[in-house]
Amino acid sequence: MFGKLRKHTLSTKLLISNRLGKAVSLYNENNVYVLTFRSSVELSKFLDCSKHTVGRYVRSGKLFKGNYYIKLK
Repeated sequence: MFGKLRKHTLSTKLLISNRLGKAVSLYNENNVYVLTFRSSVELSKFLDCSKHTVGRYVRSGKLFKGNYYIKLK
């Protein structure tokens, strides 16, 4: 009825992520820069936790698992 559904290619997914995602940076317990990710979803996969958990730690400013601060870039 609505036609065939297409899946986005990997390059298209990256473009969408760059446009819509908010960059998130990871800092160690001494507030020294460690890494930056394109979105909280990518960071949550790296840290093996929920994207909602990442958002909570961005808002609270608390240490994540006693090791990292998570901040919006």
